Amino acid sequence: MATTTDESEDKKQIFSWIKNLCCKDLRYDALRELALRSSLNFEMGIILWHSFGTVAALLQEITSSYAAVWSGSLTWNDSNRLCWAISLIQSIAGHPETQKPFLSSEIISFLLPILDVKVQTEPVTHVKLAVLGVVGGLVKTPSKEVISFLLESANILSIIADYLSLGSKLTQLITAYILSRMLEHDVTLEHLHGNRKASFKLVYAMYKVVDQLSTDPEADSRILDNIVTCYKRLTQDEFAKFMLNNGLTPDQLRKDIMGSDEPTTIGDH
Repeated sequence: MATTTDESEDKKQIFSWIKNLCCKDLRYDALRELALRSSLNFEMGIILWHSFGTVAALLQEITSSYAAVWSGSLTWNDSNRLCWAISLIQSIAGHPETQKPFLSSEIISFLLPILDVKVQTEPVTHVKLAVLGVVGGLVKTPSKEVISFLLESANILSIIADYLSLGSKLTQLITAYILSRMLEHDVTLEHLHGNRKASFKLVYAMYKVVDQLSTDPEADSRILDNIVTCYKRLTQDEFAKFMLNNGLTPDQLRKDIMGSDEPTTIGDH
């Protein structure tokens, strides 16, 4: 009985915080508390989506931060606040019942441009990781609709290539995961086949990542696992396979990927 009462009180508190999102003076605490609970409450995305004014409030929070993000003047306090809002968007994007209407609304179009921001301050980088988290949530159970939307609505593969080449280990892990999930669908291979410049940029970025991992004693094996999965999938595209056969398959992986007679390992670089 006590457990039922506690759950009822928790729900009341969550609904109260959601209501407070629509009030600017109360929004900060509401964002923080809801973000802390979003990963523990699977139904959070549904509740947020169907709550009047909530999505508009989250978008207001995001768009009002654009100037600070693009100028690099974003503070840690504002970065945390923005990431809380993005994490709530992620709970909507990642829920199977709200994902389709979320895509139809094109709300993610308010987030993807942040990935193109050149500013590299820590608060801004923190926000970029949060946006990548939304994309990662979308491709966790990838559908052709999701992948097609990402390919058509943003220069997502070019962005992934940039983050693989220049990002931190965490950024590389997230983007390698996103890429491996996207490549599960033929629509991504078809897109790359029709965009050879993007295909070359992506394969070269993967090559550089493997090269970095081969000399890093603290390399995260999960990054390599995802990259190997990507390489194997790319061998199914004629142009990508041509590039892989002509110098863009790392020596460390050549036997595993291309079936070479010259076996090498990641530690032989």
